[in-house]
Amino acid sequence: MRLRPPVLLPLFALLLTPGCGLLDTVTPETARRPTPVPYEHQLIDAPANRAEARLVNRRRLEGEDAPRPTTKRLLEGVEYLFVGFPAQLIDAISGNTPLKNARKMEDPSSPDRRREGIYYLSDHAFGRKPPYTTRYEQKSENDPDYTVRVAAVRSLNRARDHAAVAAFIDQLDKNPNEWVRTEAAKALANIPDDRAVPSLLRHLEGTLPASLVRRDRSGLPTLGTAANLTAGLGLAEDHREAKDVRIACADALRNFHTTEVARALVNALQDRDFGVAYTARKSLKGMTGMDLGYDQAAWLKYLTQVPKPFG
Repeated sequence: MRLRPPVLLPLFALLLTPGCGLLDTVTPETARRPTPVPYEHQLIDAPANRAEARLVNRRRLEGEDAPRPTTKRLLEGVEYLFVGFPAQLIDAISGNTPLKNARKMEDPSSPDRRREGIYYLSDHAFGRKPPYTTRYEQKSENDPDYTVRVAAVRSLNRARDHAAVAAFIDQLDKNPNEWVRTEAAKALANIPDDRAVPSLLRHLEGTLPASLVRRDRSGLPTLGTAANLTAGLGLAEDHREAKDVRIACADALRNFHTTEVARALVNALQDRDFGVAYTARKSLKGMTGMDLGYDQAAWLKYLTQVPKPFG
């Protein structure tokens, strides 16, 4: 039966009535933020939250070559049968073999070919073990092209190569290219080592060492000039560390449950780069099981008053 206009009018009036319909979607009351969980309730839930966060973190640190449950191995076997094996067969027919890509990795005339070779090898399980990881580490330190160094550090990260920690720290502290420093910090986020803490804290704070600021003949920094862009430096305009590097450092510090690290992350909660502040908050949540937002005073109160803030 067709509705007449007199019947439709009460329906529209009901929808536009505050508290009953469409008008609610545009009222300021509906735009309120979710009510935060009370501090006392968070203290009760903190142990369970910490346990869950550490389980997720442990799986992340294990990487893609970690032992898998039987069910997942069976699914991977089926995937290999219908996806992996045909892809390998096509590569063999087309000549895209591991030997060919190992030669590409050593091509002195083409950074693109070297990078493609590294990525091909690190996509395979055998390419995430020695002697390939040894060669990646050498490439990360000695290759003249910064994109190849990025690929090498990223592949070492995928391999979870603990033997390369010293190389990651060296790249984070001394490499003038922010892309390489970002990848080094990301690698340290997945391969935690106490030796990296001073460097991670220093780069999270944000001040670049003088050795990473390229200057012209008059002594003035050449930030943002064509020379720096060609070299792939991309340094910050005020001699501060690049945002992406600082975000990676804030993420990496989640693995070190000390008061010094927690205070550094609290200091970053009011950083002018929101990505840094957000990652610092996320790291603090994983370390403590608490979520006190971006309230530095509340975080400091928790760290100083709770006997074991990290469990």
